[in-house]
Amino acid sequence: LTANSLYADHLTEECRIYASQHAGVVRDGKDKQYWVDIGKYNSIYDFNEQRRRDRYFEAIYYDESADYWLWDSKDSRLKYDGNRLGANEIKNQSVYFFASIVLNHLVSAVNSLRIARKHNRELGEKANWSLGIKTYKIETQNYYGLNFSTSF
Repeated sequence: LTANSLYADHLTEECRIYASQHAGVVRDGKDKQYWVDIGKYNSIYDFNEQRRRDRYFEAIYYDESADYWLWDSKDSRLKYDGNRLGANEIKNQSVYFFASIVLNHLVSAVNSLRIARKHNRELGEKANWSLGIKTYKIETQNYYGLNFSTSF
């Protein structure tokens, strides 16, 4: 778990507390879609009415006691939705961070190979290298790995 993820989880929890204070939401047992829906509609009644108009009956909240919400103002709802989206964006940043690390490692490996081949050509030798997927078994676990080897 990264600091980014912990911070995003903290912000998400703050958003949910805010929703319970300003919309009467019971926080337990809700899925991700519920938290999106309450940020888009002022009440469960507005949400359900829109779903009926769209003939999207399977998305209606039928258990109004458990799923009830009614925002005290439109501004409160908009503040919640903006903060929720901000927390999601922070959580997504960690994905970009790790992807950039992987990309950096791949670029570095290719660059190292290029430099080594150039060096070997200058020495008049031909570099031998191979790339493959290998399986390993340690106790009862099977592992797969990418194996890259070269000789200079």
